[in-house]
Amino acid sequence: MKEKKVIALLVICLIFTASFVLPVFASPDSTEFVYGDFDQDKDVDSDDYSYLRMYLIGMITIDRVPANMDVDGNGRFDSDDYSYMRQYLIGMIRVFPVQISATPSITITPTVTPTVTSTNTPTPVPTTDSELYMTASKESHDTYKVTLNIKDIPNFAGYQANIVYDPKVLKPIYSDGSEYTLQSPVETGSLLNKKYSPSDFAMHDLENGSLNFSRAYVALNSYRNSGVSESTGSIATIYFKMLKNESTQITLENCLTMPNAVNGTLVFDWNGNQLLNYDVKTAISLSPDDTPTNTPIATPTATPTYTSVPSSTPTAASTIYMSSEKISSSSNLIKLTINISNIANLLGYQANLKYDPEVLIPVNADGSDFENSSEVETGTLLNNNKYSPLKVSNHDLTAGILNFGITYMDLDSYKNSGVSESNGSIGIIYFKVLKNTTTEIKFIDCETMTSGINGTILYDWDSNQILNYTVAQSLKIDTSSITPISGNLSLSIDKSNAETGEIVNVFLNLSNMDKISGIQANIKYDPTCLQPVYLDDNSYVPYDKSTVPPKVDLFQKAFSPLEFANNNLTNGIINFGFMYTNLTGYANSQLSDNNGTATKISFKVLKNSPTKIELSPSKNMPGSVNGTYIFDVMGDVTNNYELKTSFVELNKD
Repeated sequence: MKEKKVIALLVICLIFTASFVLPVFASPDSTEFVYGDFDQDKDVDSDDYSYLRMYLIGMITIDRVPANMDVDGNGRFDSDDYSYMRQYLIGMIRVFPVQISATPSITITPTVTPTVTSTNTPTPVPTTDSELYMTASKESHDTYKVTLNIKDIPNFAGYQANIVYDPKVLKPIYSDGSEYTLQSPVETGSLLNKKYSPSDFAMHDLENGSLNFSRAYVALNSYRNSGVSESTGSIATIYFKMLKNESTQITLENCLTMPNAVNGTLVFDWNGNQLLNYDVKTAISLSPDDTPTNTPIATPTATPTYTSVPSSTPTAASTIYMSSEKISSSSNLIKLTINISNIANLLGYQANLKYDPEVLIPVNADGSDFENSSEVETGTLLNNNKYSPLKVSNHDLTAGILNFGITYMDLDSYKNSGVSESNGSIGIIYFKVLKNTTTEIKFIDCETMTSGINGTILYDWDSNQILNYTVAQSLKIDTSSITPISGNLSLSIDKSNAETGEIVNVFLNLSNMDKISGIQANIKYDPTCLQPVYLDDNSYVPYDKSTVPPKVDLFQKAFSPLEFANNNLTNGIINFGFMYTNLTGYANSQLSDNNGTATKISFKVLKNSPTKIELSPSKNMPGSVNGTYIFDVMGDVTNNYELKTSFVELNKD
């Protein structure tokens, strides 16, 4: 039997035994042997990555791990396998080490030799304005801030970089002045910070002056399906302390362990493909005598847009408790915060929350729907990137259960810093309100958290479970002052299977709306499988950029209805809307649109393959509810509705 490699997370014995149901895996000795395919569905994807993570933190026992998860062939299921899985999913490697050699090295993650520059792979000549470059600013008399940036790189999902500097002149540090270790992740920039499971990796050679690091989204499907890509901004921040007052250079350079690099960089898109056609500004100079020191400019602090909702009051003793706030900028959104008080040396936690799904719906901060694996947002604690925070979630949304946790993986660096975390917020969850009533959110025990204290588990930086604290177990929330969600919006389809050449119809339906005056929707489909068409003189005609889907029941009354469309058929996008423009007449009338089918979109089947038609967010519709806007009787956008069914599937079986 294989043994676990001792890693920081396992040393602390942080057993995130969340209440989840495992799929029925094939036995570890199954003849179907695809390396990295944990759930034996013959596909290596983010599910397999998540299952391996669950094993490493104790949520899955070793007898449930198939032999094909030893992707480096070292005879163990360990953090090296986890790292290779991440690299494979984001396209940094195409095959696993065990597939390359019968006796692979333990790791091929970047153990950089920065002074060797590979000349085997020519750098592609850029054909666009896309670029990756560094900037620098002097933060104090001996400290510089170097930022790695990208510009116009479409669908950016991850990167790896190899930076070389003179260790006799510069020393990398964090913004708080603490020093780097060999595996310190760099500080993040403005990109790669969203809910798509960003993951860091680093392997530096501080003695010889090289930093080799990467960050990428792992949940590529969710990122791609959002339709909102990242393309311009900062991707990493590194502070350097100047050891000598002399001019020096910092460069991006190729190395032997990055054979396909573009001038010391690897960049990946949301399909996991390496991008090549971008320019790299490879060097930046630091001249201490000529560079002015940045003087911080005081910026007024924005006034929070929260209104207090009655919450539990913590005691002065060690405790964990909840608080809630109504977000004033939203008519039906509540922010729930989990806090700790006087918990010494907190390293990590797990919590099991129960809520009433008939009253509340958990959502992300942008209003998008939670999934069973959605991560909660971090609070003021457990968010220091240099200690490698790890999030785990496994919810049962139907039953109204949220089970989640966060822990630092780099236990040694955290403890050696001597700066512990003991007071503050550890998790944030947003809820939409469905009903005006008094409801309750509770910490509750579950069968798989056998050592839990009222639905919570806390660990300190000495690997010990913390026991001497109290739990303010329940929080009552009065939603009477909050506008509840009343309407529903959904997609439906007239058939679940269709052959090539057949026509299928997708309907956009609304119910229980409160006299709406318009709608806009962004619908995404696979253009290799489907072609949108409309009926004209008994013949189906393909859509063009401005084709508006036909109306069915709504937006046909005599109040000057307007229709519009801006489709992107190459990328499989239909974006359209209907709107009454005589709002005064509509508001004063006894007529209203509140129930019915807004439109029917017909598709010609091009290929008999499983495919999906879905409502999808768009960067051109900021703040939308999964790619939808609903306009109230006054023409204002309202989010007083629930998206019941955001997608339909065709030829799934």
